[in-house]
Amino acid sequence: MEGKILLISANRWNFTDEQTNETRKGTTVHVVHLNTSEENSDNVGNKPKKYTLPYDYFNKLKQLSLPAKATGLFEFNFNKDKMELIDFEEVEPL
Repeated sequence: MEGKILLISANRWNFTDEQTNETRKGTTVHVVHLNTSEENSDNVGNKPKKYTLPYDYFNKLKQLSLPAKATGLFEFNFNKDKMELIDFEEVEPL
């Protein structure tokens, strides 16, 4: 599935889980979905959404000038019961 998004920001992180002593790392991306609206009687506009991508994905993102419009590629994760951003294309810096 795909949809138009506004890439707002990205940051990568890396830490050791204190309970499991496991290394956790990834890239957090904040986007706004441009082709949907969350307007109702209690809000107007679209809230930014947060997605997690692999740690090394940050190398692709840091070459961009953000914010930027893009086509987001999504897939449904049945284990987590949610949509996940897996990639993006057609990036147009603002």
